[in-house]
Amino acid sequence: MLYTATGKYFIGMDFYKEYIDDLFYIKVTTNKATFWEADYLQEILQKEIALGFKKIIVDLTDCKIIDPAFIGAVILNYKRLINLNGTLKIIKPEKIINEKDNIINSLKLFELFNTKIDAVDSFKRIFVTPVEDLFYPKIPSIAS
Repeated sequence: MLYTATGKYFIGMDFYKEYIDDLFYIKVTTNKATFWEADYLQEILQKEIALGFKKIIVDLTDCKIIDPAFIGAVILNYKRLINLNGTLKIIKPEKIINEKDNIINSLKLFELFNTKIDAVDSFKRIFVTPVEDLFYPKIPSIAS
């Protein structure tokens, strides 16, 4: 693995959280993400954002049923993070039973990943400026 975990915790029966360097990872360990889990997730994410975490991963791998209220809680925190120059990424569920509820379309709002390693590594990528741009900046041409 390309990351170091700084703390792993189970939160009740439905959530597992982990602190990986400067990002917060939370996994929904139940197969149903409903209104009740949404309320608890909302509480957890608000606390972690208040503590200064601006990089968050929500793992929905085990979820087979996702309630619209749950997606609403995730979207609300995503908007909060954007305002703080942060982001929230999702690890896709393996299989969703309630596809007719447009849950799949709601998930497309986020950057989606298949595995935890891919999601964590996506925060490690940096943009490198080509060397020629550093030494030979492009001079705007004067159009006649």
